[in-house]
Amino acid sequence: MPTDQTHVGTPTGTANSQAANSTDSKLPLAGDALLAEVNHRRTALLCTLHKSGTHWTRYLFTNYFQLLTKQSDEPITYKRLQRRVGNNRLYLLDGRKEWREPAMFVRRSGLRDFLWQHFEDNLADYNGSIIFQYRNPLDALVSRYHYDHDRWQAAGRDVNSPMDCLFAVEEFAQKFARMRRIGQKRPKTLMVTYENLKRAPCEVFETMVGFVGVPINRKLIERAVAFSDITVIRKEEEERGRAIVAPTTEGVFTRDGSIGQWKSYFSPADVNRIEDILSKHEISLDEFNLG
Repeated sequence: MPTDQTHVGTPTGTANSQAANSTDSKLPLAGDALLAEVNHRRTALLCTLHKSGTHWTRYLFTNYFQLLTKQSDEPITYKRLQRRVGNNRLYLLDGRKEWREPAMFVRRSGLRDFLWQHFEDNLADYNGSIIFQYRNPLDALVSRYHYDHDRWQAAGRDVNSPMDCLFAVEEFAQKFARMRRIGQKRPKTLMVTYENLKRAPCEVFETMVGFVGVPINRKLIERAVAFSDITVIRKEEEERGRAIVAPTTEGVFTRDGSIGQWKSYFSPADVNRIEDILSKHEISLDEFNLG
């Protein structure tokens, strides 16, 4: 079973007041100014593989920032999360989104910005701390199936089982192999598994908070974990009448989230097919917590 580990390096430092006010949220950043922001050494980047708890971890950090700086004593909503801590580094670099000035509660927590993205090979110039987060490929494929089922049904195409999304295993294998290689060599990098975060959320999240250089307050960590629980997020979806993140306006984004749900979907022959794809990239299922 993989363990979370921090590679030796200097953690993200505290942003001073001059840095905190060095950008204007009303003016879109581009060129060198944008690159300076998205690669700044005092930022932290959550970099995940698809279907590995990305938004859950974003909720965790944002709720903690608010609690730590006494900005709010209530769980953050998805709308506010997107508006205040929504800078997706990948989307900024490829022009899909414009840079937003981070919320003051992020700056007061000691970071210049808390960025996020799904893994791509665009990290060579990044100077901040990286949290790599991933999930076992079998459960990730089940989660991908549920997402694609909603998406393709809306487009009039049936996706009837996780094996209809088998192409996603090749994508997982390519990206995980590169992520693992970078994580083994790059300083200021923390590898986190969804399974470890799920089984010991307070302990693992505390490690993540300390790694990026934000002060640790155990009681507030416990509250942030409670505020980010799936039941809280699901209640928000019920009140909204739609999924918080989804390709359609119906259904829910928060589903099972359990470890080992793949056992209800895959036959031994299915698992062998998946293992064959992984093995071509020197990846074994033995590396993961399969539940």
